[in-house]
Amino acid sequence: MAETHSDNREPNTLESLVDRTLRSVNDADAEAAMQRVADIRVQRRLRDDALVEHLIKQKALQTGTVGAA
Repeated sequence: MAETHSDNREPNTLESLVDRTLRSVNDADAEAAMQRVADIRVQRRLRDDALVEHLIKQKALQTGTVGAA
């Protein structure tokens, strides 16, 4: 974000705020995703390949549902 300036200038306040906000959102999403995976692992008693297969199937169903809407 701030590193992509072509004129090598310092980012302004707005750019810094946007950069910090996007990083926070990405970090929160990653933490939430890890927690959801941990919850599914426990609830469904899935391990490794079975867990990955379940997650892919769920995401494919979700994507298909959104695409059909």
